Amino acid sequence: MDSALVVCAAPAPACLEFYRDLIAGHPGRIIAADGGATLCLAVGRVPDVLVGDFDSVAPDVLARVRAAGVPVIASSADKDVTDLDLALRAAVDLGSPGATVTAAWSARLDHTLAAIGSVFVQRSLIIDLIDPGMAGCLLDSDGRSSVTLVGAGATFSLFTLETGAVLSCRGARYELDHASLDPLSAHGLSNRLLEEPAVVTAERGRALVISHALGNTRHATFRFVPA
Repeated sequence: MDSALVVCAAPAPACLEFYRDLIAGHPGRIIAADGGATLCLAVGRVPDVLVGDFDSVAPDVLARVRAAGVPVIASSADKDVTDLDLALRAAVDLGSPGATVTAAWSARLDHTLAAIGSVFVQRSLIIDLIDPGMAGCLLDSDGRSSVTLVGAGATFSLFTLETGAVLSCRGARYELDHASLDPLSAHGLSNRLLEEPAVVTAERGRALVISHALGNTRHATFRFVPA
């Protein structure tokens, strides 16, 4: 089964074509998190599932999704989880092996931090991140533990939210050899790819690998070796 695509409600502005290509071309299920349904319909694809408390989706969009026969999982606004949490839970319930998350990084820092937390604590899915000018993935020493990064000049950063995480990074400008990273430490910030690929490995614990486009340089390309 293909990984699910989780579409959230904070798309990058003026990037509709990027989302059109991503959403329309996705081979697996599309799970819209609340206002993510608006983005799905805007690019011509009805989501396969809609979850949320529906505080950021217009009534006519909600009506169109319901009329299409899409399963709608409604939650109270008085909840202790985010719509992204609900969408990732739906991906697990649908039996998806993984999820690619897009349009989740808000202009509000608190919302973005919460989205990062939602991705990081999800242990039942292999998670990737994609948005205009950005790519990322979650590594786990007990699962998908390694990624190869390609793209000379591209920058990338490594973060953990766990105590006791140990990472290695080989082939980049700044190498790590079984290095212990503290939560949100700057020790893994702004590394750079050289001509040859670099390999990042979660030796213990979990970590986010994130690459952003910088100037005329695209973000790194992520390559995974099948288990």
